[in-house]
Amino acid sequence: MSSSSSEDDQVSTRTAQCSSLARTTLQAEWGQGHEVDFVDLREAISSGRALKFDGKAKETSSEEEDDDPEKLEPPREAPGRRLLWAAQFGRTDTLRELLDSEPTLVGYSDDDGYTALHRACYMGREDVVAELLVRDAPLEAVTVDGWTPLHSAARWNSAGCATVLLENGVDVNARTNGGQTPLHLAAVYPRPLNIMEVLFMQEDLDLSIRNAQGDTAKDIARRNRNGVALFELFDEEMRP
Repeated sequence: MSSSSSEDDQVSTRTAQCSSLARTTLQAEWGQGHEVDFVDLREAISSGRALKFDGKAKETSSEEEDDDPEKLEPPREAPGRRLLWAAQFGRTDTLRELLDSEPTLVGYSDDDGYTALHRACYMGREDVVAELLVRDAPLEAVTVDGWTPLHSAARWNSAGCATVLLENGVDVNARTNGGQTPLHLAAVYPRPLNIMEVLFMQEDLDLSIRNAQGDTAKDIARRNRNGVALFELFDEEMRP
C-alpha cells in the first residue's frame, strides 16, 4: 500500500472516530427532545401552506389550513406543476407517469427556481430523490437565491437526501447568492446532528468559508447554540 493511501485511510478513520464522538457528545448536550421550534413550519409544508421555507411566517386563511395534498394537486393541464407537487408530497407513481410521458420535465422549476429535486430534498423524500436522479435531474440546479438541492436538504436536516446527493458528486461547499454553504444553513436548524454529521464526513468540506455577512458556519452555530461541540471536536481532532 502506498504512503498516500495509508494517509487517506488514517484521515478517514479519524473522521469516523470524530463523528462517533461528536454524536455522543451532542446527544448528551441536547438530550432527546423534538424539534419543537420548527413543528409549525413542518406542518405548514406538509399541508401545502408553505411550498418552501423563506424564514418568514406565512399568512394563511382558514380555508388554506383545511387543504390537504389531494386538494392541492394541480390539474393535468399543468404537468410541470404536477411534477413539483408529486415530488413534494411523495407521489412517486404520479412522478414516474409524468416523466415517462415527458422526460424533459425533470428540470422544470417554479418561479423561484425550485425544481422537483429541491422540493424532494427539503421534504426528506429519499425515494423521490433516487427516482429523480435515475431520470437525470439537474443536481446543481439553483434557485433565484442560488440554493442547490443540497442547500434545501441541509436547511431541513434531510440527512438521507444529502447523503445521496453527495454520493453523486454535488459540491459540499456550494454557495448561495448570500454566500451561504450547506453547512451555514445546517447550523441554523435546531439540533442538526444528522445533517452536520453527513457534511463533516466530506473530505472537501471547507470550514473557513464566510458568507456575505462575514460569518463562518461555526459563527452561526455558536450564535444559535447548534452543534458547536461538533465544530470544536473537528477543529481539535483534525489538526495535523
